[in-house]
Amino acid sequence: MASHMSFPTSIREEALVRSHRRCCVCHDFVGRNVNVHHIIQEAQGGPSDLANSIALCFRCHAEAGHYNHAHPLGTKYSPEELRRHRDQWWAHCEKIPAEPVGSGLDVGWIKDSSSNGVVHTYWLTVSFVNESPSKLEGFTLDLFFPEQIPVHCAAHDFQIEQSPVTIGESLFKKLTIGSSDTIFRGQTIQIVDRMRHPLSYKMDDGLYTAARGGPWQFLCNFYTGSLPPIRDAIPWIKMHKF
Repeated sequence: MASHMSFPTSIREEALVRSHRRCCVCHDFVGRNVNVHHIIQEAQGGPSDLANSIALCFRCHAEAGHYNHAHPLGTKYSPEELRRHRDQWWAHCEKIPAEPVGSGLDVGWIKDSSSNGVVHTYWLTVSFVNESPSKLEGFTLDLFFPEQIPVHCAAHDFQIEQSPVTIGESLFKKLTIGSSDTIFRGQTIQIVDRMRHPLSYKMDDGLYTAARGGPWQFLCNFYTGSLPPIRDAIPWIKMHKF
């Protein structure tokens, strides 16, 4: 595997600045413990330019750079996947330049194994890591689903707005979950997951077709302590694979 030192200094510094010295895959703030990796390795003709660079923590760098084809366990990182991770993270850092280094929100979704060819069910996952200089006292998380999407949650965990919320020219279902618990420095909390705070949504062919034809988005706003709000917007078409 090519050393990250083969990148020119200006390219390496630009990749680190655009990434806020966080890993572009797991989003952890890693300070000095970061490598600038060739997405396409030099041995395979990959250039040492910005377009072929990605900042990775030591763990993800090892995952991306080593894969035993003789014993192919798991799923190898493809160059296209690494580029997408990198581009999404750079766009996030550009959109929220004031986000405190080391604190971040991670939004994901898992397809339910019981999904069939007609209706697909997905479980939302949201976690937060606090690597700000101090502990944080409590949080509030607002989630906004396109109004057309069927959403199911445990009523005692979430506050649900009874009427659709208008943002811009679109209507959303708004759900809120919060806690007064202390989030200590370096602590990661799972805010939404299938076991403790389950929240699912469904997609069928009609909704999939409608989503492709319109600018639907999933939105989330996270508030806690003295940190600036963390906001994210994900094109709805990326929230499922139908």
